[in-house]
Amino acid sequence: MQRVNKMKTLESPRLFLGLIGISIVFLLGIALSIFFLDSIWSILSIFLFALLIFASIAIFGIAVGLKKREPLQILQKPAEVMMNLLYPVAMFLGALVLRIDKDKIRRSFISVHNRLAQSKQIKVKVEEILVLLPHCLQWSECNIKITNDVMHCKMCGKCKVGELVTLKKEKGFHLAVATGGTLARKIVKDIRPKAIIGVACERDLVSGIQDVRNFYVIGVTNERPNGPCYNTSLDLEKVREALRKISS
Repeated sequence: MQRVNKMKTLESPRLFLGLIGISIVFLLGIALSIFFLDSIWSILSIFLFALLIFASIAIFGIAVGLKKREPLQILQKPAEVMMNLLYPVAMFLGALVLRIDKDKIRRSFISVHNRLAQSKQIKVKVEEILVLLPHCLQWSECNIKITNDVMHCKMCGKCKVGELVTLKKEKGFHLAVATGGTLARKIVKDIRPKAIIGVACERDLVSGIQDVRNFYVIGVTNERPNGPCYNTSLDLEKVREALRKISS
């Protein structure tokens, strides 16, 4: 019997932002404890305290801005840096302490990231966009090697790759398939796109977003009707929507 694990839309940003807030309070407590208990490390604790206060201002400003759909640009870069730095703490507190599903936290992180990226209102030519796909999107019994060139796809209709190839021919963006992070980074390095639409599971998307943080990236979570990493699928409309938002 097939496992049905069709992904819903991305979680609200409030979950991840809330966990970041809890993380800041948690680390502030550690910094204060170090300051009062060990004078040798007091300078380090003061530095950590100042950093966390700055982080709380940046994250709070972004949270308010996202709610109003107008994030403050001056706080955006600091907030992105602090989000990535505090992500492991937020994941630890959320998943291990509060028992929140890890993928739920990751989807909320991706939602925050996407909203911040789209708030920049960057527009690029469609031929400067790379749509990067996971290898598990290809039908498992297909013997065509599409990691070398996705255009080798025979368009049999047994997976979503053929539909994406058709969309590529229609729009003109770059389309590539990666078997892992190393190949994905090589593809990005070779193509040097100005914007990336990444399709993957939550864990790989978060990892990819953090790997290519100097690029404009929009994350699209895949669908897993057969479980992870096997004959996955995606909602093509989400890719179309991302293309509409960033292409000039």
